[in-house]
Parts: sequence; C-alpha cells; structure tokens
Amino acid sequence: MKEETKAGNWRPFLRLIRQTKPSRGLLAIALSLGIISTLVSLVVPLLTKNLVDDFSLSSY
Repeated sequence: MKEETKAGNWRPFLRLIRQTKPSRGLLAIALSLGIISTLVSLVVPLLTKNLVDDFSLSSY
C-alpha cells in the first residue's frame, strides 16, 4: 500500500487566532519566548558534548 503524506492545513489555526483576537504584543512576546526556549534547549547538548568528548579515564 502506498502511504500518503498529509500536508498541514493552517487555515483552522489562523481562523482560531483571528476569532480569539489576542493582542499583538502578547502574541509577539509568546513567539519570542518560544524561539528563545528552543535556542536554549539546543545549546545545552552542545555544552555537554564538550564534557563527554573530552572525558577519558586517564584524565583522573
């Protein structure tokens, strides 16, 4: 059987945003905090990578 990939449909989401009428400032703050949270969560593995890569038993 062939699987079909379903494209995302943004229309219901955008309609919901328009109907709830959030303030643009609040929407911008939420979007900014979401992006910052994503970036911070990507930095943590990079920091621990250096610890793991440089670890050896001879370092004791």
